[in-house]
Parts: sequence; structure tokens; C-alpha cells
Amino acid sequence: MLLPGGAAMMRARYSWISGLLLFAVLATGAPARAQEKEITRKEVPEVVLAAFAKAYPKATILGYTTEVENGQRIYEIESTEGKTHRDVTYTTDGKVISVEESLEFSKLPAPVRAAFEKKFPGAKTLLAERVTKAGAAAPLFELHFEYEGKELEIVYDAKGIEQKS
Repeated sequence: MLLPGGAAMMRARYSWISGLLLFAVLATGAPARAQEKEITRKEVPEVVLAAFAKAYPKATILGYTTEVENGQRIYEIESTEGKTHRDVTYTTDGKVISVEESLEFSKLPAPVRAAFEKKFPGAKTLLAERVTKAGAAAPLFELHFEYEGKELEIVYDAKGIEQKS
């Protein structure tokens, strides 16, 4: 049996608890890296476009995206040049953050191929990339592949040592 005003108090309590739960889910579930948003060339800073054009004058641009990563706006230019697919990520002032370039499995360093084939015999490689990050001493090699019915990815250094991705 509810006392006078009891139903209203219960609704208020459930409303408050629901709001608290929603806040907790949103606060803890929000990714540190926001989702990429496709944009037009006009929305990319001129300094970013100039940096890309200077570094890759023969590339064909496929598209542009932007996102906020760790509180910083970044821009990515996706392109092709011959058989190479390339994604270059820039800061708003045109500094390179990272370059991801596709390459054939056979072009990976021998230690990377050997480590991969040993760990995942018979795996089907979907994509191999050389990933160069600003300030890194050497590139990393990222492989996307199918193994035992699952799509997976793994990252190695040039010596074939698995890295945390």
C-alpha cells in the first residue's frame, strides 16, 4: 500500500536512477577516439592539403575524414598511387601523425613473414600495411587476415616481434 504521494516519489526515484545509469553508461562507454566523419576537400585545412600534395604529388585522392582523437582534431587523406593504398593522418597545422601504406605480403620484411606464418599457418592475408608514426624509430607492420573462420589483425616490428596494437 502506497502512502499519499508515494507513487510520485517512486516515479521521481526511478527517473533519477535511470538518469544516473544513463550517465554512467555514456561516461564510461564513450571512446577516447571519436568516430571518423567523411568531409569534403573544402573542409580540410589548406596547410594539410599542401603537405599532402608536396609529399605525394602523384597520388589520387579517394577521400577525406576528420575526427577528434584525445582532444585533438585530426584529418586523414585516403589515396592511391599505383598499387599502393595510403592513409595519411595530419594535425590541423599539417604535421604528419601517421602514414599507413598497403604492401604485398611478399614485400613484408622476412622476419615478419616468418613470424606470421609460424603463428598462423595457412591464414589468408586480407591486408598488409606498413605503419609509420611520427617520432617512431621504425615502422610497424600490420596484418589483417582470416584464420580459423575469424577475421583478426596483428602488428609486428621489422624484426618479427609482435607488438601491442
